[in-house]
Amino acid sequence: MEEGQGIQLQDYWFILLRRKWYLIIPALLGLIGGWIALQYFLPKSYQASALIMVEPPAISSDVVRPIERSTSEGRLKFLEQEFMSRKFLEPVLREFDLYGASHASPERIDGLVRIFRNHIDVDTSSAGWGTDRDVVSFKVSFEGPDPQQVMEVTNKIAELFIAYNQNTVSVQVEGTTDFLESELSNLRTTLEKQEAAIAAFRKEHMGALPEQLSSNLQVEERTKQELKGVDEDIDNAVAKKTALNKIVQEAKEGDTIASRLADLRRQLNDLLARYKENYPDVLMTKQQIEQLEALQRSGLDSPQDPAALSGRGGEGVRLQVGELNLTIDSLKRKKKNLEDRVSEYEQRINDTPRREQQMMILMRDYENLKKNYQSLLDKRLTATLSKNMQAEQPGGTLRILEPAYLPIKPFRPDPMRVMLISLALGIGCGAGVVLLLEYSDASFRRPEDLEQALGLPVLAAIPPFPVKGNVPLIKKPESVLK
Repeated sequence: MEEGQGIQLQDYWFILLRRKWYLIIPALLGLIGGWIALQYFLPKSYQASALIMVEPPAISSDVVRPIERSTSEGRLKFLEQEFMSRKFLEPVLREFDLYGASHASPERIDGLVRIFRNHIDVDTSSAGWGTDRDVVSFKVSFEGPDPQQVMEVTNKIAELFIAYNQNTVSVQVEGTTDFLESELSNLRTTLEKQEAAIAAFRKEHMGALPEQLSSNLQVEERTKQELKGVDEDIDNAVAKKTALNKIVQEAKEGDTIASRLADLRRQLNDLLARYKENYPDVLMTKQQIEQLEALQRSGLDSPQDPAALSGRGGEGVRLQVGELNLTIDSLKRKKKNLEDRVSEYEQRINDTPRREQQMMILMRDYENLKKNYQSLLDKRLTATLSKNMQAEQPGGTLRILEPAYLPIKPFRPDPMRVMLISLALGIGCGAGVVLLLEYSDASFRRPEDLEQALGLPVLAAIPPFPVKGNVPLIKKPESVLK
């Protein structure tokens, strides 16, 4: 076929018909070669799988909330990564002598562990949404050349995975319980210190605490009323003393209490005739009259033994003045005590907002510590119940639902895939030969090819005749036959 000639779609069909055996024979040879490779040359690999079921806890999570969530997909992925480490895989390698591990050097073990890890597969079946889905079950698979060994290794891996999960859960529960106990001890000490600080604050400021504000106001008011009464008593005593001193100063020689009373009464009548009842002179005169009448009632004046104010009667007046001085001094001391008490209660009342703020800070810290302590107590109870539940359910939540069985058919290579690849290779090789033959063939297949090559028009073309053997089969025209 000459270069530059266009090829139509029907040309490919004619090429396929002319060269069909160049495609059929390589395709058959490819299939035969693939079957031979499957039977004698390609290594066979078997795979066994164990199905592990994630069982719900025996006790509802509404009753006892577990510490760990063994059904979480994220947690099982973490366990899978931990389990795939050399620490867990190397003993299995040596136990079953996989890849000659029993006689391998420590330097070579790392490579064997990687190979072993690549032949292990864990496929989870989850329920739910998001990254915290719950795992319903998962399948552990192992692939190798010996079907019996593959089955045994798969079951061993499944058992070790369940044991490792149980050990991890136990360690987590124990660690959580120990941590909570330690935190409770520390928080209990802090709580006791805070309680001691509150007690010391109450003791130091007893009487000035915020809750005592109402009683302090009442005591302050009563003390002020009492102070007011003492002031009145002092004023009365001073007035009495002044009246007595005036009686003594105005007394004449030979005056008696009776005569002095008569004079004062006359003066009082004269004053009342000119002034009102509250006039100072009126009040003073009345006071003097009251004092002299009191002396009379005490027996200092009698008709048989008149007592002059400068004599025995005067001594009685001076005695009364001395007693009043003592009374006034006592009342002043009482007043001073009452004023100090009023100042003290006023200070307590004024300090109440500051004490209340300090108390609020102490109580707020105490309440927060108390809440944290109660929360830790609840968590410790949960941890204890979870620990007891773990002891009642030693197998954890994982159980081998379906152990690995002896594989019958090889897992690799896939016969269908190998045969398809062999067929494709055979057809590809045949197509290559056909392509090579067609491009190396210089024959003219169409009149157009000849016209293009010679540059001359073709006047006539003889169609192909059917051939039987080497003899063309030519059909005679009907006119000749007749």
